[in-house]
Amino acid sequence: MKGLHDSRLWRRLTTAFIVLPLLACVATASADERIVTDMRDRPVAIPAQVTRAIGTGGAVDAWFLLLGAQDKLVATSTTITKNPWFAKFYPRIRQLPTPISSNDINIEDLTARQPQVAILLSGMASIDKIERAGIPTVVLERRNAEELMRAVSIAADVLGPAEREAAARFCAYYRANIAKVSARVGTISPERRTRVYYAGGAALATEGKNTLVSSWIELAGGRNVAEAAGVNGMSGKVSMEDVIAADPEVIVTLTPTVRDEILSDASWRSIAAVREGRVHVNPKSAYSWGVRSAEEAIQVLWAATIIHPELFGDIDMVAETRAFHAAFFKVALGDADIRHILNAEPPDPSPAGDR
Repeated sequence: MKGLHDSRLWRRLTTAFIVLPLLACVATASADERIVTDMRDRPVAIPAQVTRAIGTGGAVDAWFLLLGAQDKLVATSTTITKNPWFAKFYPRIRQLPTPISSNDINIEDLTARQPQVAILLSGMASIDKIERAGIPTVVLERRNAEELMRAVSIAADVLGPAEREAAARFCAYYRANIAKVSARVGTISPERRTRVYYAGGAALATEGKNTLVSSWIELAGGRNVAEAAGVNGMSGKVSMEDVIAADPEVIVTLTPTVRDEILSDASWRSIAAVREGRVHVNPKSAYSWGVRSAEEAIQVLWAATIIHPELFGDIDMVAETRAFHAAFFKVALGDADIRHILNAEPPDPSPAGDR
């Protein structure tokens, strides 16, 4: 019997000698990491303190600027480095390497920059390649205002305490603008909502259901005619016949080039928005305001002023634009700057804004 007890005691002692050191190793490793849950509901282990990160080379890079985390970017895309507004707000952006593109990524150049984490958006073709390279990857969504606010908040949580405070201010500002607009358009019946068409990278390229474009159109008291026609997602296409049948009362274009294309094409002349002079280019600064950008919080206010000008005549978009950029990008804009932004034009050549 004594031998049996001794045998059991030995096994317990042996187990303790093996397991306890392993647990100690796990505890030591986890002390240098923390877990965040991305919008695919995946736990992602990231360093306890993030100082080197990448975004999408697009809208998410503008979130870094919004959150005051721009110095943590270690790589970007030519989309960002060639945006003169981003460079005006943050001149160092032009010094970063550009291994990221919308369709692919140079993984060798990217890993050479040693990012600790990647903050990406669902649907990016490069997600798998980045994950296979061993870079912790936080994947976010952005189909409506609430998702965007949650995404910015998760990105801020990845980046640090100061960024979390900035995200909280951003979400409070965003919700305040939504509430201000909803108080005036909330009682408009569906049949009285203004018909709005959004033209993206080309006149007949659009966005439909489950997109932020539809979100801000609806929040501003409009109805996205592309969604009504069955378009779903960000890469929608319509025909000229579709647009004529929908007869939008307001058209918003991603770029001045597409606006000019529509206004110069005889096929569009019968459209109500063209006849009534209600074709608008979406403002652009660090990124185009209407497509998943940091400026999405002010987009809903601008959209309300063009979709229902009769309800928002008291909104001064010059003052709103100045205040937004001072609060969130820490830049002081002059009147010419604001005029250019509201017309999606580049800035006048000038020294970088104060940060």
